[in-house]
Amino acid sequence: RYLGFLTLTFSIIWFVITFYKIIDEEKKPSFGYIPPFLDISISSIFIILTGNIDSYFTYIYIYVTVVCSLNLEIKQGLFSVIVIEVQYALVLILTFLNIIPNMNFFATPAEHSAFSFLIGYLMFSFSNFGLYFIVQSLAKQSNKFLIEAEIEQKIALLAQMEAEEERKKSDHLLLNILPNKAAIDLKEKGKSEPEHFESASVLFTDFKGFTGITEKTGPEELVKELDRWFSEFDKIIEKNKLEKLKTIGDGYMCAGGLPIKNNTNAIDCTLAGLEILKFTGEFNKVKAKLKIPFWEIRIGIHTGPLVAGVIGKKKFSYDVWGDTVNTASRMESSGTPGKINVSGATYELIKGLFDCEYRGKIKAKNKGKVDMYYVNGIKLKFSKDKDGRTPNEKFWKEYSRL
Repeated sequence: RYLGFLTLTFSIIWFVITFYKIIDEEKKPSFGYIPPFLDISISSIFIILTGNIDSYFTYIYIYVTVVCSLNLEIKQGLFSVIVIEVQYALVLILTFLNIIPNMNFFATPAEHSAFSFLIGYLMFSFSNFGLYFIVQSLAKQSNKFLIEAEIEQKIALLAQMEAEEERKKSDHLLLNILPNKAAIDLKEKGKSEPEHFESASVLFTDFKGFTGITEKTGPEELVKELDRWFSEFDKIIEKNKLEKLKTIGDGYMCAGGLPIKNNTNAIDCTLAGLEILKFTGEFNKVKAKLKIPFWEIRIGIHTGPLVAGVIGKKKFSYDVWGDTVNTASRMESSGTPGKINVSGATYELIKGLFDCEYRGKIKAKNKGKVDMYYVNGIKLKFSKDKDGRTPNEKFWKEYSRL
């Protein structure tokens, strides 16, 4: 009995192992037949040796049948049930021949006849196969429900992942159009309130003689060329913590000190302007060597109060309003190609770090005469190079104090 108990325990452990696929039954399918075969064989040998069969060994047979029925992955079921039938028939034959005189499961010793053994065997066979097919049918149905539930779960998870991916794309697109703060306000509140900034800097760029350029250049080539320029400008303003606002034709507009306020916006715009001049200068040198017409750029900067906010319901746009914007535009249009033209207000904020040249009071459209300055570059003591284009450590120390 203890031997049978050990084999039963081994079978249960084996069933758990195969259920959790610790052993790959597809590569070694014969492993799946070991536990039930041991249970049946050892139980039958025990009966033959002791001449005794009782309800305990009946449980063994029932257990093996149920396990074979449930274990759909190993595909051992029908084979093992047939083994049960053969071995049980062997026990009956040995009992009938009085090799096992105490056999009394389906027939008492007084009723040991061929007919009683046949009836007993048929009863056992019908019950055994019936149990097998009933349990297997239930197992398959349960397995079907589990598979369907798993499929539904995977579909739901996939839909959730797709929704999350779409949300990320939407957020990324929104952040490409709007500043981070404005995008968060729109998502959380459904709107972004206009905000007043006491001191912000606006930078405009424009190409000299663009109208004449458009007449000599095809539209596709023109758009391609503008994209090349503006893509580089985008990198420069992002590096200098500025916010791109819009492009109008050949005009490029950005601002510093918004949507997050700071005290360095005039310096940030000036640094960006110098980098833009450096890029355009190098690019135009290459074009000049190839005898290709090149574009000359004007840059204007002004610092002052303005209002910024999001406009539009379906197509959003982050924009700025105020006299500061108009003055910055006049700085650009009143400037000279290859130069950065700044107002007196901007000059007062950058004069400690940049070498500036006073132009005098220059007449600007709708503004009268306005103080204007050219920015020649970073002061030599704050520059890594003689051209005054790259800030050194001293520059950044002064910058960090602002």
